[in-house]
Amino acid sequence: MWWPLAVVAVAPRVVPMTLATSRVVLGVWEKEKKGGMGEKNGEFSRSLRKYEVPPSENLGVVALVRDEEPRALALLEKIGPVTVMLWDVTCVDDSSGTLLVRSLVAAAPRLHAGTGLADRWRLALALAR
Repeated sequence: MWWPLAVVAVAPRVVPMTLATSRVVLGVWEKEKKGGMGEKNGEFSRSLRKYEVPPSENLGVVALVRDEEPRALALLEKIGPVTVMLWDVTCVDDSSGTLLVRSLVAAAPRLHAGTGLADRWRLALALAR
């Protein structure tokens, strides 16, 4: 009877995160060179620059957390009453990033891709709809 509880305990969660915390997480990922392709392409360095914006009530970050560690981050901006812009997705493995994009599309049907969003995430966004 306890088996379903074990599944819930290890399931990934999408949680809010502050801009400051997301910058710390990206800095740690960059320092540790987590992820295969991300470190080779300088993905963490480029993403870190995107998160260095002044705080605003319209900006937010959500993280996909597995085993109590963030595995993917998404930088979002609220534009108007119902539109949300996705500016960046950064992850340590592609499956976490894809799962985060799918979760965002399910929660915010009016999610649009920002101009600097990588093609890989634009495609994931289109396929998740």
